[in-house]
Amino acid sequence: MRNFKLIFVLIILSFNSFVYSQYVSKRIGNYIRISIDETDGYEIGNTIPICRSINGKRVVIGKAEIVTFRNSECALKIISENPVIQVGDFVNELNENTDNDILESFNSTPNIYSKKRDHTLTYVSLGAGILISGIGNSYYTTAKKHYNDYQVAATSQDAVRLYDLAKKNYDYSIISFSIGGGLVLFALINELFLMSTPKKSNTFSMYHDVTHGTIGICYHF
Repeated sequence: MRNFKLIFVLIILSFNSFVYSQYVSKRIGNYIRISIDETDGYEIGNTIPICRSINGKRVVIGKAEIVTFRNSECALKIISENPVIQVGDFVNELNENTDNDILESFNSTPNIYSKKRDHTLTYVSLGAGILISGIGNSYYTTAKKHYNDYQVAATSQDAVRLYDLAKKNYDYSIISFSIGGGLVLFALINELFLMSTPKKSNTFSMYHDVTHGTIGICYHF
């Protein structure tokens, strides 16, 4: 009975070791390391889909190319990723048909992780703000004209009427300028602070140098 338990534990440990070996164990720059080797059916130059479990489903988030093998591990250069490949992401078992289907699905799937900035609200607010401010300027011009006429009115009745018109148009201009200016200010705040900014790409290039089984990563600024 004790021997049976020992064998069962060894089987479980071996299974866990196999499963874990398919996971990304380390990342340095644009390279990742996975504990698989030629005995698993892989070769240098193979392109492997990298997956992640999202909401209980396996989703391909990138591709990586095998560049070298060493000590039952391989180093891969990341070809594409969306989102960023991290330690814990995993690969599929080598299966040509399955991998091709997964990669084709990955290539045809829209980008669901990085959204482009939508400037619609900014443009609408800015356009409406400028338009309403223009209307406010029209009210102000009319108010100024009525006030000038009020100053040279021939009768007291004309003076009262022109003064009321000047005050009414001036009030309308203040309201229009306030609303228009508020919309322009909102457009600027939305563009500069409220909208998420996409991450900028690295400003350096990267290439690999494989010598004596060791991978070197060089940064070129």
